[in-house]
Amino acid sequence: MVMSDTKVNRTLNGENDWEWSDRSHPHPKTDKIFEVDYKPLKIYLSGPINFVSRDEAILWRANVVGRLSEGLGGRVQFFDPMDRDYTGSTHKFFKEIVELDKKDIDESDLVLVNYSMMSTGTTMEIMYAYDAGKTVIAVVDSVPISPWLIYHTDRIFTKMDDALSYIEDFYA
Repeated sequence: MVMSDTKVNRTLNGENDWEWSDRSHPHPKTDKIFEVDYKPLKIYLSGPINFVSRDEAILWRANVVGRLSEGLGGRVQFFDPMDRDYTGSTHKFFKEIVELDKKDIDESDLVLVNYSMMSTGTTMEIMYAYDAGKTVIAVVDSVPISPWLIYHTDRIFTKMDDALSYIEDFYA
């Protein structure tokens, strides 16, 4: 058998049909085998909004976004319910608030929970995320921790810094 000077490459034609061909130019599909497409980690930021100041509701979320954006090299996308401002009109827009929060959770890979205080909305988001098969990581300031919270979370930390380190290590 005489070989030509051109490259001999194996290409996939169909699902299981391999064919040999000589070509000296790159192929747009088969020559990109080693390129990796990193999809961003999508994180929903769950935590108290009502009964805390606006600054308290925003500050911890901003700190998480800053830390994880840097720690994960920008390969992260956040869903922050504070991006929608319903100040003073939560009862008027309750359906929209809940449906948009649920949509964000559905689109997330992970729900990071700041459970620094008991919050009905946060508790419902935990349950919804668990039922949707999402990874739920909670930060709890006080003990004892409810068996319901333990059951519906994948990891519980007592410090936000420890939770963020875990996410950086596990998802890097």
